[in-house]
Amino acid sequence: MIFESYLNDLQSQGQYRQLREVATAHKQRISRDGKTWVNFTSNDYLGLGQRHINVMQLQERLDQFGAHLASSRLVSGHSKYYADLEARIRDYYQFDEALLMTSGYDANLAIFQIFKQENVVVFSDALNHASIIDGIRLSQVQKVIFPHLNYDVLEHEMKQYPQHYKVIVTDSVFSTNGHTANLNRLRQLKEAIGNTMLIIDDSHGFGLGYDIHYQDIDIVSTSLSKGLGAHGGLILCSSIVKEMIVNTARPFIYSNCMPTMHLHLIESQFDALLQADDARRLLHDNIAYFNAYAHDNQGTSTAIQTFAIDDVHKANAIYYELMEAGIWVSFFRYPTVAQPTLRMSLSSCHEKSDIHHLMSVLHDRGVGVV
Repeated sequence: MIFESYLNDLQSQGQYRQLREVATAHKQRISRDGKTWVNFTSNDYLGLGQRHINVMQLQERLDQFGAHLASSRLVSGHSKYYADLEARIRDYYQFDEALLMTSGYDANLAIFQIFKQENVVVFSDALNHASIIDGIRLSQVQKVIFPHLNYDVLEHEMKQYPQHYKVIVTDSVFSTNGHTANLNRLRQLKEAIGNTMLIIDDSHGFGLGYDIHYQDIDIVSTSLSKGLGAHGGLILCSSIVKEMIVNTARPFIYSNCMPTMHLHLIESQFDALLQADDARRLLHDNIAYFNAYAHDNQGTSTAIQTFAIDDVHKANAIYYELMEAGIWVSFFRYPTVAQPTLRMSLSSCHEKSDIHHLMSVLHDRGVGVV
């Protein structure tokens, strides 16, 4: 077999990945084997994933709906719990429909299935999430990849397809660098060129108070594991788009429904998200504090902060030095990113001393800090 050779090559190139076991997680700290780190890897930006489940409320839901219908939603898995919860989320965000999915990844795989029989061209930002890339590939629709956030090139490319229906898709907040899409510019392009649908993946912005508005957005997808701190995915859309997903999208048609426990968690976390103003304020305070240290305006306006390193082996060394200093960050390599990158995810749980410690260690290693 060639597996050993392939894995050995990954190790020599500094691209080898491995699972790292965690014993406990509490607020901004994770522990294993008696050692504790400040956790800058979690996407639980508001700390809602740390909330305890109300066991009595969960038991009431289990008594009412059963533990698990154990089939796809098109067979017998579409409980009233699903319908009521989707209606509530749909109404809050002022969309015609909402559709809960088993994950944010499945949500993006499902969306592009509806275009398989249509004369469309999909225009996708070069740094969109892998789930968007895979969704486009699996749907086998014609695509154009435009340079990251370069909307002048996007406009030029769209004008090359006057006879096609056009679909623009972008992350609202890009997970590998924290950049934000210019949704106002994309709305203007949609209106000016016409015959255009606009889709955003708001996984890393959903509920975080980034002033991301959904007006004139045709489809919104999101993971529920980040701002909401739950499990699952969500699609906000029109009635006809939901009908198309239900009738054409294999990730929806052939996926099992979620257990009642997960639906209760989504419901409970959605309630918490609507009341999370204090957590959002703390998050934005921490973003501002981080940016005060960032060199040459390298910081972003979001919870995702990154530093690119020119060499993978150097980046790997800094990553392990941070681990030794009690700091756990994310280490992104090819093919996730073109250049080795250390990523820090800020949350409302972090204290100013945690951020100061992180930035001090990075400064000592000569990494982009004032």
